Amino acid sequence: MKLVDLETYSSAKSVGLYNIRDKSFFTVLRGHNNTISSLLSQNKNMYQIIKVYGGFDRSLHIQPAELYKNEHMTFLWMEGDLTHSEIKKLQSEGQTEDKWQVRLLLKHLLGPMPIPVGVDGKFACLFSDGLDMYAFRNEFGSLFVNDQLTVCTRPFSGSATLPANKVYRIDFEENKFVSIGEFETVHKMEI
Repeated sequence: MKLVDLETYSSAKSVGLYNIRDKSFFTVLRGHNNTISSLLSQNKNMYQIIKVYGGFDRSLHIQPAELYKNEHMTFLWMEGDLTHSEIKKLQSEGQTEDKWQVRLLLKHLLGPMPIPVGVDGKFACLFSDGLDMYAFRNEFGSLFVNDQLTVCTRPFSGSATLPANKVYRIDFEENKFVSIGEFETVHKMEI
């Protein structure tokens, strides 16, 4: 419960918990800390992703964004914001009026390699293509990791900053982050 406490702050509305191994997803309201503790303890041998939503969160959506690709469900968790012009660009590319920036970025990542080339904004993300899990951030986003594959947007004991502008596949077998590609931070930032 330690890392959940780290990511929980007074204005939190809800927590999303996703277990990679059995592909189960839960949405838990903030007032139900016993439920969160129970879910964590029941699934402690599985990789868990916990996303806390603050009162300042403008989105009506609970992450992760989900889309099918090649018969696999893909997921994206994002901390940050894309610029207004980037949202318009991604809407045009995807031929959609969808305004949820997390789903727009997910669509962008569904090419041959999950690399956010040319994406303008501030972001730190976890992405699952249904087979593997990836972590990345640009120079404006923050992700902290440790040798047990814990990923958090805030520093925690024993953590180090995940280098910016690289996409890392999380290798659960070898217990390490493997760089699979690079991108550049776009410096427009007119969010």
